[in-house]
Amino acid sequence: MLTTPNLFYCVQHFIVRSPVELSDHCLLSVCFKSCTQRETTLESLSDVGKFQWEHSMSDNYHDALLHKESVNDILDLMNNIDDENCDDIDFLVSSVNKIYVNAASQTLVLKKKSSRPSNKRKRAKPKKAWMSNDCLLLRKEVRSLGKRLQKDKNNANLRQTYSNCVKHYNKQKKSLKAEFYRTFISKLNSLEHKDSKSFWKSINNLKNNHQQAPSPLSKQEWKTQTMILSNSKNRSLLDKHYFYFGPQPLESATEYKYLGIVFNNRGKLNIAAENLADKARKAYFALKSKLPYSNCIAVEKWVRLFNSLISPIMTYGSEIWISDFNINLDTADKLPFEKVQNMIMKNILGVHGKASNLALRTELELYPVCFISYKLMFKYYARLTDIEVGNNPKFDLLKSAFIEDKKLYTQKSSCWVQSLHKLKKLINFDSLQISHNVFEDSLKNFYKCKILGQLEHIKSNNTDLREKFDIFKNLNNDDDIKSTIYLLNPVNLVDTRQICNYLSQAFELRNKNLMSVGLP
Repeated sequence: MLTTPNLFYCVQHFIVRSPVELSDHCLLSVCFKSCTQRETTLESLSDVGKFQWEHSMSDNYHDALLHKESVNDILDLMNNIDDENCDDIDFLVSSVNKIYVNAASQTLVLKKKSSRPSNKRKRAKPKKAWMSNDCLLLRKEVRSLGKRLQKDKNNANLRQTYSNCVKHYNKQKKSLKAEFYRTFISKLNSLEHKDSKSFWKSINNLKNNHQQAPSPLSKQEWKTQTMILSNSKNRSLLDKHYFYFGPQPLESATEYKYLGIVFNNRGKLNIAAENLADKARKAYFALKSKLPYSNCIAVEKWVRLFNSLISPIMTYGSEIWISDFNINLDTADKLPFEKVQNMIMKNILGVHGKASNLALRTELELYPVCFISYKLMFKYYARLTDIEVGNNPKFDLLKSAFIEDKKLYTQKSSCWVQSLHKLKKLINFDSLQISHNVFEDSLKNFYKCKILGQLEHIKSNNTDLREKFDIFKNLNNDDDIKSTIYLLNPVNLVDTRQICNYLSQAFELRNKNLMSVGLP
């Protein structure tokens, strides 16, 4: 390389590369030191992107090279090669490179770089509904001071600043949170019963929009178990059948969840009601934890929250699984979903867990959960009855299953329709061909009459007990009290616990009578 003495000192480095195989030239790499400084801005930089390569692009690139135009260009170059003339080497290399680049441009897609964001920092939005922007900035300052304090733990001034900042942040956070929930509860209590739009708008303000969706399951996770439907309780019969996913044997399960409904290998749906009742219980306490001042919410609003958010969880799919439970309103409180509803309502009222369920329902004008399931069951029955075969192919299988279920009822076998007919006999209906509103009103009237009958029975029992206790007031001897109890009811008082209750109450009345007279 030839250069003048003035430019010789500007050369920073000079490298001669190895010879190129297809040429007689060597690549020279020279770097000059610039005497003038040029200011570089973002606008002067070219927006250079990058190519993205995927495994499927190799076949596309191969097809582009075998295209008719590329093949013709390669054949023309091969015909124009002159072995005696070395000046055509650069032309041949550039032409071949051009063919490769054209094929690559048809295959690869240039992804341009996105424009750089501006230096202006946007104000972060608060993650909590009750948190203001000032509180969020104060939290960032607390975290920044905490990181600085970890690096310099012996700095007393920094520790004092951090402590004051934390106290100020906690105080502001507590006041904002309290004000937010007090405003929410007062607004919720002031809403009218018919204003559903404002009710749901207030509830949606408590939702967390930053929850991440669960990751999808892989094929191996989906196909790891199998279930065999059988009426047999013998597990050894089911273990004789094995299924494989590739070389891996699949585990035989006894339960299966389909669209949130769990059933076992015998086709029973009792476990579905238990799981849904447990989910409803967890949802209630999760809702209560979202409201720190939940005790200030009116009972009427709590009942509305229960009917809107908790009850749909318990009654999900109940039009199907309610048929697995016997229709007996006298023992309905022992069902898992009824226990959860009674527990939640007692928690709302703040009464003891052993309080009367009958008094609870009469106080809140509440119906059992099974009544909601019966209404859904009747509505589903009416919908299946109205389906006509052939009008909609996607309902043909459902209609066929409904027809087979009705045939099982005519054969006096246990089926889904049988539960609905038992309910019809209980309410004294001649036919199921009635409207949904008539069915709902009849169900409510039947339950009201049953409650009135229970109240009259309780009242009459209390009257008889009061008359018996009036006899005990004039008795002073313990033996006389015992003999009087057996004389009054010698047959029914067979239970030892009931006798003890009568004795304890009788002795208490006797002692009060003695104290009122003034005897020792």
